[in-house]
Amino acid sequence: MSKTYRAYYFAPDDNKLRYGDGREIVVGDTHTVDVKPEVCSAGLHASLRPIDALKYAPGNQLYIVEVGGVVDIGEDKIAGETRKYICKVPNTEQLLRKFARGVALEVVLREIPTIAPVVIEWLKTGEGSLRGAAWSAAWNAARGAAWSAAWNAARSAAWSAAGSAAWSAAGSAAGSAAWSAAESAARSAAESAAGSAAGSAAGSAARSAHNDKLTIMIEEAVNNVSNQT
Repeated sequence: MSKTYRAYYFAPDDNKLRYGDGREIVVGDTHTVDVKPEVCSAGLHASLRPIDALKYAPGNQLYIVEVGGVVDIGEDKIAGETRKYICKVPNTEQLLRKFARGVALEVVLREIPTIAPVVIEWLKTGEGSLRGAAWSAAWNAARGAAWSAAWNAARSAAWSAAGSAAWSAAGSAAGSAAWSAAESAARSAAESAAGSAAGSAAGSAARSAHNDKLTIMIEEAVNNVSNQT
């Protein structure tokens, strides 16, 4: 029996289906495939949670979709015979930056309460004029023992999302000095929620909390656009 699932899908930067398909993604349209869906192998994919969709993102164009027909359900994604594009989430890059800074702020306030105020202010506001100073302060702190444990935990967690093009897009240049210090901790925490605790009950709970936060941000962004039209 078929069922429709509301899910999240990150599209490539060219806004076309990958793997030689080439069909353009248009809000309101439905793509179909004539194959038996199997997660990771066949069908039209998406994730039931946006935090999971991030791991498979080839770009930072995020759609809310409905996946239907025969559907195969995996641990962190699903595959179906149909995928309808309900709406495109506006300003995804800025949304991901804000989300990442918010999660980084949680880590910093918990692990390094003595961090320089400029780092806290930048994580709260994203003010561009503070970015360079915040990076310098975070980098200097990273050399100290007080930051070391948190930094190492963050780095180990970060690699769970190392291949995510969405994070690269959100950072504009993932390897740039300005992005790499404080905000790479945000990437790590947002993706696996607690460094070495990833996969544990505590890590799973934190990841769920971050997913809830990201989901709310997405819904607010979509509703704001709807209210303006």
